[in-house]
Amino acid sequence: MLAPQAREPLAIGGCRRPAASFYRPWVVAPDASGNVYVADYGLGAIRKVTPEGVVTTIAGLWGSPGSADGTGAAAQFLGPSGLVVLASGDIYVADQGNHTIRKIAPGGLVTTFAGTAGVQGSADGQGAAASFYHPFAIAVDSQGNLFVTDKDNKKIRKITPAGVVSTFAGSGAHGQSDGSGTAASFYYPSGIAIDSADNVYVTDAAAIRKITPAGVVTTFAGQAGVCGSNN
Repeated sequence: MLAPQAREPLAIGGCRRPAASFYRPWVVAPDASGNVYVADYGLGAIRKVTPEGVVTTIAGLWGSPGSADGTGAAAQFLGPSGLVVLASGDIYVADQGNHTIRKIAPGGLVTTFAGTAGVQGSADGQGAAASFYHPFAIAVDSQGNLFVTDKDNKKIRKITPAGVVSTFAGSGAHGQSDGSGTAASFYYPSGIAIDSADNVYVTDAAAIRKITPAGVVTTFAGQAGVCGSNN
């Protein structure tokens, strides 16, 4: 992916644009101190915005896509699309292009937490033994388990704090059937959020799906295959 050329800030209505810039930022997540972290998909980097609006790049290197682990700019990403910040300060990233889940420690050290770069699949297992197919978004429950929308597998995956990956919901076939665990089906799971009771909510094409902690999937809002804007 070619990096955009740096340009001087342009004047707009007598004012200058901010010095900071982004290239296709997709998802933001806050920490307990009010900082906001950004998955900058186009730059292949993770950015930090302080409460005062100061932007820094904490991991990844502008114009250098890849899958290398390392600290700060020595690490590489390929289309990071989702992230979540834990109370510990660890950041977990859905590295969509690499088919992996990456971890960023508070000091900026990036490691591959689950999956193997460049290997797409749907295998359950621990760490590198597991595989994903364009993991899109990520959230965390009250027990520290991660939940990932595994977009092109059409599944919701669960990752324990020890890195054990399992299929939480979804059969892998296109559909929007309600049911329990792998008896349910998804069409295009993308966004994900978890409430205080550990219910998981997923944006799935024209519907919002709800998954209980026991894995029971229902259609919470919208209707499968019916697009529109009705309240």
